[in-house]
Amino acid sequence: VLNSSAIDDIGVEYAADIFRHIPGLVVSRSGGQGGLTQLRIRGAEANHVLVLIDGVEVAAAGRGEFDFASLLATDIEIIEVLRGAQSGLYGSNATAGVISITTKGAHQGGDFSLSAEKGSNDTEQFAVSIAGGDEIASGRLNVTYRESDFDLSTDDSVIGNEDDNDKILAISAGGKWSVNKHLFLDAHARYNENKTENDGFDFTGGALQGLAIDDDSWSDDTDFSIGVNTNVSLLDGTSLTKISASSTKNETEAYSGAPIGNESSRVGYSMQTTWVFNVGAYAKNQTTVFGQREEETYRNTEPSSPEQEAEQERNLTGLGFEHRLELWDSVFLSGVLRRDNNDAFENEVTYSTSIAYLIRRSGTRIHTSYGKGVTNPSFFEQFGFNPGTFKGNPDLKPEKSKGGDIGVEQSLMNDDLVFDLTYFNATLNDEIVGFYDVVDSLST
Repeated sequence: VLNSSAIDDIGVEYAADIFRHIPGLVVSRSGGQGGLTQLRIRGAEANHVLVLIDGVEVAAAGRGEFDFASLLATDIEIIEVLRGAQSGLYGSNATAGVISITTKGAHQGGDFSLSAEKGSNDTEQFAVSIAGGDEIASGRLNVTYRESDFDLSTDDSVIGNEDDNDKILAISAGGKWSVNKHLFLDAHARYNENKTENDGFDFTGGALQGLAIDDDSWSDDTDFSIGVNTNVSLLDGTSLTKISASSTKNETEAYSGAPIGNESSRVGYSMQTTWVFNVGAYAKNQTTVFGQREEETYRNTEPSSPEQEAEQERNLTGLGFEHRLELWDSVFLSGVLRRDNNDAFENEVTYSTSIAYLIRRSGTRIHTSYGKGVTNPSFFEQFGFNPGTFKGNPDLKPEKSKGGDIGVEQSLMNDDLVFDLTYFNATLNDEIVGFYDVVDSLST
């Protein structure tokens, strides 16, 4: 867990650069600012990592993974990283782990901030934030704009001569309303637009064969998500029910020798109820039952193959339960079991379990976990189309992974210094890989 002070101490503008400081995570970016930015946990693929922002899954359904290129650090309050197969609790695409990001929320009283920055490479950033409210209702609005120029290619005369540019507009808003001591509502919305000019590659066989060159390539990605939660607390806080609804929409337009575009959406509904009960003074129990419904759509907007339907869709319904047990404030056990009913794939059962033992006198914690995860193929892998280069494969199956870890953690200097040595092993089955189809000379 990284809180806002830890994030500020790292001192970076892009959220992706924060994750470079977290062990077990790798960040890769294609080209300059605004290029596709992927995050991997423990060597798995980027679409094996589920990303939540204020509890809403934000990966584009078409791509199957979240692009961190346009996510700025300005409005982030907390980052939580959960490693290992987590599909038992979170469903598809949590094969390697979960990244949960919480934006800065409203608080009692008023708050206003305005900042402007300018730097090398014609970099400019402007941010404004306003928040206010009382113990009953509060809200917050944050707007950030960032722009920068760059040129990564060594080609200044042969084909083109131009700097590239990246523009990001990020708007986030949130609100809370306490109806009474048993019922409160909260909502979050997020809009991101990333316009990027980027370099192409020379495949003419000349002196710059395979190298980055200046050309007219560009991309324009727009993401919008909204989530609404109803929270009901009963039995003196020992029973909590959360009912949620969310919507995510993504649009991509790009040009790299030919126009490319697609749009996708995801609508989700979920309900979970948690009961907390103790057995004597030594055993603390927490049981959660949950249900989830997801409806996803995808459409190629440009170009489009005549064989493709105008819009593809698929639905998922998941049910499961989790139990956590804490003994003597030293032994921590958890288990999750989940079943997903898919209309596009076979139904799937996933699970995870973990055990941790804390030796309080020495600050030593021994921990182990094991689980099974699944990752559904992305819509683009199934139905994507680029004329003369790529065609999707609608017969793809979900990828499946089983794995576990075991490790020991040692805290020193009142937890100011922490060492953790962990061994992990995971096996991926039914991996989705690309190959060249010699029959029609297309990759798939």
